[in-house]
Amino acid sequence: MALLDGLLALYRLNQDAASDASGNGRNLEVTGATYNTTTKKLGSAAGEFDGADDKMTSTATGFDGLTAITVAAWVYADTKGDYEHIIAKGNIANAIGEHSWGFIFMTGDSTAKLIWRVSNGTSEPLIESDASFPTGQWVHIIGTWDGTTIKMYIDNVLQTATDSLTGTMSDINDTTYPMRLGSSANVGQYFDGKLDEVAIWNREITAAERSQVFNSGTGIEIPYPTPTGGGGGGIWGLIR
Repeated sequence: MALLDGLLALYRLNQDAASDASGNGRNLEVTGATYNTTTKKLGSAAGEFDGADDKMTSTATGFDGLTAITVAAWVYADTKGDYEHIIAKGNIANAIGEHSWGFIFMTGDSTAKLIWRVSNGTSEPLIESDASFPTGQWVHIIGTWDGTTIKMYIDNVLQTATDSLTGTMSDINDTTYPMRLGSSANVGQYFDGKLDEVAIWNREITAAERSQVFNSGTGIEIPYPTPTGGGGGGIWGLIR
């Protein structure tokens, strides 16, 4: 199965955040966020969020009513405040029925944990990172739900806790509860840091695909670059 299969949206954040590189037209509206061309993971830049009011918003359809999902991103946290929303669809801080999925920080003490939540409108299981999430470095995060089990991977390592959710994700009005980078839908709990290569699928990607995206910590742009020479063959041609 190719990485393009089931790809809902792809944001490279190379100073053109409004463009959905998946070709599906789920573009972003940028509010306040800028681009960092020095501290970046892939490409020419990363999205920079100030933790005060920066956000990138997509009101496109397709992020709701899912029966499976994978969200992957490179994250560089400058600071971690309680309930900082990194990537979110719906209002995580409010009622269960008002949340589809998202990554947030929950601190409360010195052990700032990364949280992955998924809701079907009736129940809202969550899992948290095994250890405090680091600041000042690029970390790869993946959250998945295969229709039953939600999981989280940090630098391609499965976090110990898993949780269950059976059903379909709640259909949330997209204009009221849009998908956002750097903020939740309608509460002022903003992410302070950088994001790069954010990808969202309507399926759980495979273990091999997780390894390909993480690429031993180097990362790689999705989809893989078109191989040069040999008519697109060779190793790149085989793994695409």
